[in-house]
Amino acid sequence: MSLADRLEHIKRRLIHIAESSYKEKWISEEEYNNIRIKVDNEKITIGVVGQIKSGKSTFLNALIFGSEVLSTDVNPETATLTYIQYSNNPEAIVTFYNHEDIEEIKKFSKQSTIDFPEVSAAKKLMQAYQANKGEYENLIGSQKAVSLQKLKEYTSKNGKFIHLTKSVTLKFDSEKLRDVNIVDTPGFNDPVISRELITQSFLANSDVVIILLSALRPLDKTDRELIFDKIKSAGTGKVVIIINKYDELLDDVGTEEKVYTYVKKTFEDALLKDSLAYQEVLKDTKILLCSSIMALFGQLDKDTIFSDEDKKFHYDRLKDTIPKLETQQDFIQFSKIKAVEQTISNIIKEERFNILVHKTMSTILEKVAQKENFYKQELYETELEEKNLEKGKIEIENELEELHVFEERIGNKIKERVLFVDKYISQENLSIKNKILNLRDWFLGNIDEIIPQEEMLKLSRNYLTSCKLSIQVSLRKFYGEIREVMKDFQNNLHNKFESEVIHLEKNIDEEFKKIQYKSSEFFDLKKELIRVLKFFPYKTTHSNLEFDFTTFLIWGVKRNKIVEEATSQMELLTEDSKILAPFIELEKYINDEHLGKLEERFKKILVQPIQNSLENARTNLHRKHARREEILANREKTKKYLEVIQVKHQKLTKEFMELSDTL
Repeated sequence: MSLADRLEHIKRRLIHIAESSYKEKWISEEEYNNIRIKVDNEKITIGVVGQIKSGKSTFLNALIFGSEVLSTDVNPETATLTYIQYSNNPEAIVTFYNHEDIEEIKKFSKQSTIDFPEVSAAKKLMQAYQANKGEYENLIGSQKAVSLQKLKEYTSKNGKFIHLTKSVTLKFDSEKLRDVNIVDTPGFNDPVISRELITQSFLANSDVVIILLSALRPLDKTDRELIFDKIKSAGTGKVVIIINKYDELLDDVGTEEKVYTYVKKTFEDALLKDSLAYQEVLKDTKILLCSSIMALFGQLDKDTIFSDEDKKFHYDRLKDTIPKLETQQDFIQFSKIKAVEQTISNIIKEERFNILVHKTMSTILEKVAQKENFYKQELYETELEEKNLEKGKIEIENELEELHVFEERIGNKIKERVLFVDKYISQENLSIKNKILNLRDWFLGNIDEIIPQEEMLKLSRNYLTSCKLSIQVSLRKFYGEIREVMKDFQNNLHNKFESEVIHLEKNIDEEFKKIQYKSSEFFDLKKELIRVLKFFPYKTTHSNLEFDFTTFLIWGVKRNKIVEEATSQMELLTEDSKILAPFIELEKYINDEHLGKLEERFKKILVQPIQNSLENARTNLHRKHARREEILANREKTKKYLEVIQVKHQKLTKEFMELSDTL
């Protein structure tokens, strides 16, 4: 079998495995289509990652375009997700944020913490969006094809539309792109969650990842997080590490060889310092030095370089640092870009198919392993749930029993205190009634002394007025004394209720300590019970009673007649039903609103909600038993399916090894 036939056989086998995996629902339809297209085209995806200011844009400009196509004046807020593909018709397609993205950024920008980069970025993006809302409105959610010459309007930090640009697809006519797609990622502190998810997805689907590190700070904390957390979790097939800007160390370190030794040692020390796990991620990874700015200068004409002060500064700096830089070819040579190109070319030509096979099989095997672990976890959770079900039933029954005992004990204590208070009130009632009636008897017995002694010489009108005033003053004094008696009675009752509440609260606390059902709701309900037990003084009032003089004669009235008439009216005004009415009303209020409803309130406010909660738990318990029966019915089926998956997993692993051996 020829090499071409053997490779074609492997491709067909890979696609067949992917198709079977899709039918088994181990991979999604999208994943299956991506695998099929990638294997058919034999095209790999290279992801380029690195911190802002690590020189990614300059690196890609030098490696792919040979000119400044990608903007280099970017910041974390405006970095753009860029796809680079082959096409014989160069163009750029700009994708703008849609309304959902805008709302996402808006929501993010309103977070109070500004320390996180993504929050700060969101605030700046929203400020720019509001300032340019009129121009941006028609572009939201759309795509636009632009020439490469106008691309900077959408990608540079000062570009007119940079704050609305979500991603850019660059199509470029270069032989370097025929067998690869390149993804330039903006980073992982993205204010747009959907774009960060896309970045992570592309990284996971990348066959090769180029990690660009700055020679001035190789493998700092951010780099280590990028390599270990992001690259490792993505399961990328091949990793290439490029230490960019090595030229900036030449003045301090010396020759290229010394720079390489210094960077490699710094790199390895950083790995050992944190974790051996980093070494696992980066095993068999070659470290390359590069100066992307030097490589770009080797491809730009001098007019372009000298027309820009920043470029001219770096050009002169490089010439001073490396005197041998005389021609553009010298810049290319000393930049070491050729070694980078050769490494990538070797991967594309020699390892491309190997990477495709390993990446495809690794993806499928990972999905199968996830499915296997899913069923293992389900079986484990089922067993755990079974154990907890019986335990939960016993606990709920115990809680219900505890609650019943608690309710009964507190109910008895409340009844006991109610009877005690009721007896106290009955005794006080009798005492108060006697006091009021004694006051009345004294008042009626002293009317003769209340009526003034007056000679018949005085005018009858004046004498009657004097009698009226005397009687009214005495009558008010009489009712004032009754009110004082009532006030003392209320104060005594209030103090008695306070004392009983304190006594009852102690009893509740003692019983409360015995019960295990102590949810936050229970504590709140206990407080509510104590609150309703409090006695609130009842305000008593007496009607204004007036003495009626209309039955008296205006002329010739005798004193004994006035005394007789006054006594008759006073007896009517102070009969039991009138002077005892406020007291009877207060007595009724206490019996109806406090003593009579104390038990009812206790059950309604404290016990009933707990009973309801536990009854709900009992209902849920029945549901869980039904679920348990359902799980038990499916358990054997799950076990058998797990066994099938494990067999297929082993078979796929074996097939993977066989395919690897044929490469």
